[in-house]
Amino acid sequence: MGHRINLLMIEDQPDDADLILRAMRRAGYEVNFQRVFTAPQMSAALQERTWDLIISDHNLPGFSSFGALKVLRESGLDVPFLVVSGTIGEETAVETMKSGAQDYIMKTNLARLIPAIERELREVAERRGRREVSRNLASVEENFRLFVESVKDYAIMMLDHEGHIISWNPGAERIFGYKEEEILGRSLRIFYVGEDRDSEVPERELNIALATGRSVSERWLLRQDQTRFWGSEVLTSLRDESGRERGFVKVVRDMTARKQLENEQLRAREEAEAASQAKTNFLANVSHELRTPLSAIIGFVDLLRGPDATSSDKVDFIETIRRNAEQLVKLIDDLLDITKVESGRLNLEKISINLMEFLHETEEVLKLRALEKDIGLHFVFRGPMPATIISDPTRLRQILLNVIGNSIKFTQSGGVKVVIHAEASETEGALVFLIRDTGIGMNEEQKTQIFQPFVQADSSMTRRFGGTGLGLILSKTLAESMGGHLRLLSSEVGRGSDFEIRVLVGPMREMQPVVGQPVEKAMPPPKSAPSGGGHELLGKRILYVEDAPDNQFLINRYLKMAGAQVVIANDGIEGVEKGLQGNFDLILMDLQMPRLDGYGATRQLREGGYAKPILALSAHAMETEKRQSIAAGCNDHLTKPLTRSFLISKILEYLPPEQSSPTPSP
Repeated sequence: MGHRINLLMIEDQPDDADLILRAMRRAGYEVNFQRVFTAPQMSAALQERTWDLIISDHNLPGFSSFGALKVLRESGLDVPFLVVSGTIGEETAVETMKSGAQDYIMKTNLARLIPAIERELREVAERRGRREVSRNLASVEENFRLFVESVKDYAIMMLDHEGHIISWNPGAERIFGYKEEEILGRSLRIFYVGEDRDSEVPERELNIALATGRSVSERWLLRQDQTRFWGSEVLTSLRDESGRERGFVKVVRDMTARKQLENEQLRAREEAEAASQAKTNFLANVSHELRTPLSAIIGFVDLLRGPDATSSDKVDFIETIRRNAEQLVKLIDDLLDITKVESGRLNLEKISINLMEFLHETEEVLKLRALEKDIGLHFVFRGPMPATIISDPTRLRQILLNVIGNSIKFTQSGGVKVVIHAEASETEGALVFLIRDTGIGMNEEQKTQIFQPFVQADSSMTRRFGGTGLGLILSKTLAESMGGHLRLLSSEVGRGSDFEIRVLVGPMREMQPVVGQPVEKAMPPPKSAPSGGGHELLGKRILYVEDAPDNQFLINRYLKMAGAQVVIANDGIEGVEKGLQGNFDLILMDLQMPRLDGYGATRQLREGGYAKPILALSAHAMETEKRQSIAAGCNDHLTKPLTRSFLISKILEYLPPEQSSPTPSP
C-alpha cells in the first residue's frame, strides 16, 4: 500500500493535472485530490478539509501562484506549497519563494517533483511536531509556574538540556538574590564556587541526572553578592513519554544554619576531646615533674639513714636533697601562679621601684648562671631610662629570671644579650626587653609549642637542660596581666632565638642616660664522684641506663650497697651498645633520655637478642606509660621515687632463684 496524500491542485489544464498525478502515483502515492481555479474556490477548500500538499500552476485566468500564497497565508495553515509551471522566469520563481512557496518545478522537468514532495512532507511533519512539543512544554511550564510560585523556602528552577535556566521562582530569588530577568538564560554554573567550576561539578551533576534520573548533593553555593551558603540540591531529569530528555528541574534549599550547628557541635566535641587529652597530659606531666625531685629526696634520705654513710657522704646527700626540694617548691609555686593568673586571682602590687638598682640585682642573679656555663651575659640600655617605675617587683623579676634564664639554659656557647629601652609616656610608659641568645634555636613546629605548659622544644629537653616547661607560659601570662606581652620574635636552629618582653610601668618623667656593664666569664665547678657498698646482689652485673646525675648516683649507690657490679650508660644509644656487648644479669632502663629514649632502647635491645630482664624506671606513673613500656619489651615498670628495699626486692623478683644466691665476683 502506498502513502495516502490529500492534494489540493490549483490548475486549469486537466492534462497538466493528469501529468502530475501520474508521476505521484508511479512514486507510490495514493492521491485524493481536488482541483480549484479561483481564490474563492481555494478558500472554501481550505476550510472544508485538511490538505497535506498544495501544487499550484503559476498563471491561471484571473488567478496566480502569488494570489494562492496570499490565500494560504490568510488561512494561517501550515501546508507545503509547490509551484509547478510550464514557463516561469528566474526572477518570478525567486519572488514566489519569498512569498512562501517551498519550491518551484518546471513541467518539463518533473523528475524533481517527487523528491521535492517527499522533502516538504517530511519538513512539515517536523515543524508540526516541534509546535506540539512547544505547546506541551508551555502547558507544563504553566502548571509548574503555578506550583513553584507558592513555594518560598525552596529555590525551584527549570533548566534546558544544556543547563541554562528557563524558569525562576520567588524562593530562588530570595535564596540566590537574582531577579528573574537577571538570571533567565544563564548557566547554572553561576551558582558554583570556583573550585567546583574548575573541577566541572555542574557538568558532572547534569550527567549523573541524565544517567540515573537525579543527582543529590550538598555543597557551598554562591549568591548574587558572591557570599557563600551551604545548599542542599536535587537535580532531576525531565523526559517525555518516549524517553527523550526535555531538560531538568533543580531544587535548592539553604541549609547554612544546620551546617553551622553541625560545625559547632563538631568543634565543641573536638574541643572537649582536646581538653580531656590536655588534662590527661597535664596530669601526667605534673606527676612526672613532682616525682622526679621526690625520687631524689626520698632516696637520699634513705641513704642518710644507712649505717655506712660517712660524714662527707651526708654533706653531699643533704645538698642533693636541698637542691631537689628547691626544684619541687619552684614547680609548685609556678603551678599555683599559673592557676591564679588564669582564674583572675593574682593580685599585682604597684609600688615605686628604683629601676637601675632593680636591674642590677636581677643581672647579678643571672650572671651566676651564665658564669656556670662559661657564656656571656650583657645588659645593654638603648636610650635614656626613667629613674623609677611603678610595677610589681616580684612578678617583673620572675618574668626576667624565667625568660633570660631560659636563654642562658639553652645557650652552650656565645652568650645572651638583653637590650632594654623605655617607651616614655606622661600617663603609662612601658619597658621593653629584647633578649637575644646564640643558643640551640627552634624549628617551625617547636616554635608553636613553647608557650604550652610542660612543653619544651623537644621531648628530651627536660632531660638535657632541666626545667618543667612552665617558665615561658607563666611569664607570658604574667606579662599580659601587667598590660604587656611576651612573644617569640624569631628563632633559627643552631643560631639562637629572640624574645621580646613588654610591660607597662606607669608614667615616665625623669629620664637619664645609662651604660650597661659586661659580665665576666668563669668555668663551672667540677662534679663529685659517687661511692657505694652492700651484699644482697653480690656478683650480679647490672646495667643502669640513666642520664640524670642525681639518680645515677642514688641508684648506683643502692646497687653497690647490695653487692652488685654496676655499669652506667648515660643515654639510650649508649645503653644499647653496652647492653649488647656486656654480659648483664639485668638492665634498669630510664624512659626519658636524650638521643634515644628508654622505649626505643628497649626495643633495640630485644631486637639485638638481649633476653634477660629489663625493668623500666620512670617518674611517669600513668597507666598508659606502664602499658607502653611493657609493649616496648620491659618486664616491669617501676615508678619513681624508689626506696632501696623496694628496688632490690624487685630485682631479686626477676632474677631466677638459682641466680639470686651469692656467687663470687669474676
